[in-house]
Amino acid sequence: MRERLILAGRLSVWLWPADVDLAELCKRPPWERRGGLLLCRAHNLVTTNGKSVAAALFGSASGYVGAQYLALGTSSTAPAVTDTALGAEVFRKPFAGVFTSSAAVDCSTYLLNGDAVFTWAEAGLFGNGAGAGSGSGTLLTHALWSPTIAKTNVQQYTVDYNITES
Repeated sequence: MRERLILAGRLSVWLWPADVDLAELCKRPPWERRGGLLLCRAHNLVTTNGKSVAAALFGSASGYVGAQYLALGTSSTAPAVTDTALGAEVFRKPFAGVFTSSAAVDCSTYLLNGDAVFTWAEAGLFGNGAGAGSGSGTLLTHALWSPTIAKTNVQQYTVDYNITES
């Protein structure tokens, strides 16, 4: 018998009131949070390289690291499974929380008032040696949404990536 592992993803962007401590909030899994306004929910594509990293992790291959950073960009080009970078990466930040349950993983990042102040159109998860600099690591997933999100310097958001086996 041969089984297939099919990975599916969803990205959610939440706007939070100014009095919410996002560092504390991201210590709890997304399904336990209350009080935010959902701005965007988008399908995210698991890239070919992302599937390869997942398979290597599943097989306990040495030298592989899962998701480490969220990246945001401005490109409106449709994601493809062969993507190795965002179309136009502008911002990157490490995850504040990673949560697993059953056949899913949730990666959460918080963005404070001065973080990522530009118009977002795309996002990606980077791992396997990713660092703070654009272009480092392996692009695991790539999401695009419309309309874009124009973040200002007086807003704080969380970005939650959910990857499930479907």
